[in-house]
Amino acid sequence: MAKMINCTGAPPTCDKALKCPFVSVYRTVMSDCSLRMLDGDCLHRIFSLLRPCGGLRPLSLTCKWIRSACMIVLFDECSLMATRLRDAEGIPPTSLWPYIRRLKVMEQFAYYPAPTELDFPPETLYLTSPRVVATCHEEVLRTALCAMPRLDTIIILDSKNFGVPWVIFATILSTPQLRVFEIRGRIHRAFDRLAEPPYQSFAPLRAFRYVPDHIDTPVRIGPIEKRMLVILLEQVSVTLETLVLPSESVPLRLMSLWEWPNLRELRLRGDSRPIHRCRTPLVSVFGRMPRLHTLSLLLAHSKKSPLGPLWPAHSECKSLPWAELKSLTLSWIHPDDLIFAHLPPTLRHLSFRAWPRLFIMYYDAHRLWAERVHWKLKAPKSAQISRILPLCPSANLERIELEYVADSAELELLRRIPDIAPRLEWLQIIRYRSAWDLSPVSVVRGVG
Repeated sequence: MAKMINCTGAPPTCDKALKCPFVSVYRTVMSDCSLRMLDGDCLHRIFSLLRPCGGLRPLSLTCKWIRSACMIVLFDECSLMATRLRDAEGIPPTSLWPYIRRLKVMEQFAYYPAPTELDFPPETLYLTSPRVVATCHEEVLRTALCAMPRLDTIIILDSKNFGVPWVIFATILSTPQLRVFEIRGRIHRAFDRLAEPPYQSFAPLRAFRYVPDHIDTPVRIGPIEKRMLVILLEQVSVTLETLVLPSESVPLRLMSLWEWPNLRELRLRGDSRPIHRCRTPLVSVFGRMPRLHTLSLLLAHSKKSPLGPLWPAHSECKSLPWAELKSLTLSWIHPDDLIFAHLPPTLRHLSFRAWPRLFIMYYDAHRLWAERVHWKLKAPKSAQISRILPLCPSANLERIELEYVADSAELELLRRIPDIAPRLEWLQIIRYRSAWDLSPVSVVRGVG
């Protein structure tokens, strides 16, 4: 089909086209209609639909005009190889810079020793190398990023947890047109040194996502990494709309002091012990987020640090600060939590689930890892959910997710869900039984 498209409106003249029974129809259509008649938005939509199924590249090879029109979609997302930044080989060609909107940074930031370090002992070289890599990469990276006018998203894929040098981290954040910054891996390297950035301000980010791999590699957050996040969040809290962080690195005390007028999505995931050590209730910590729509707290239970209520009875908070809340996800239920009875009628999605998922205990490697970091794999019981769910303003609920350990209250819970949430459109249930319960599963028959 791509070969039949003629951007000038002229019919094909090759022998195969002349023998085609559809040539007369093609000539009639193309004489009255052309891709040139479509505006930029229509073309962009067509090209965006073709790209996922692999149809855009063949189309772009049909003629120069279509190739030029496709460039903004073909090269909307490109990759940057961090290991080859020294000679600018890992950066996309300069001819593509006007079209790049999303940039993925792959691999590890390589180390190139400075001449003064070549005679140093290996252990000294190891400690000083981060400053060398910053010297090699900083200017090259800053020049390239500032010359990409459409660039608004940078994603660092650090699957092996090498970390990002602080100066590189600050260089990326100083890109003025940047709006979304995401790190999948680790921010800080254990041997890196923190120096205050020489920049006056960071870009006004709309979204910051820091997602380390909790399951395969235990997250250990040091004071330098916490300081890095404080420097960042203090400057962008006013503009942020989405914030995703590991619970181990959240500056809880400072978050309660900063203003978050535009924040709509907050997701925390990780160890519960930092939350347990915080004396301020979470409803007060997140009390300066009046426009919050999504709150997700996926915290692993610790054997020695049980999780308390988000809104305890002794809290000074008199009303729920999230009047526009639409989605709430919790990995624990506390019977004395006041939040369930004060949820707003705007709530559309409610999730009570375990984190990590309880079924990972059937994998020996994951179970041993959880024991090593002193996590207790635990899901709420159906009796707990049965007591809490009726307290929630559920008349407008459209989506419910429940992960629980079945007990004698399970059938009663399932029977009440249609009455509790009459507008329910989506229901997900992950159900566990005790190891010694070998009775036939009769839930469907009992509910019906």
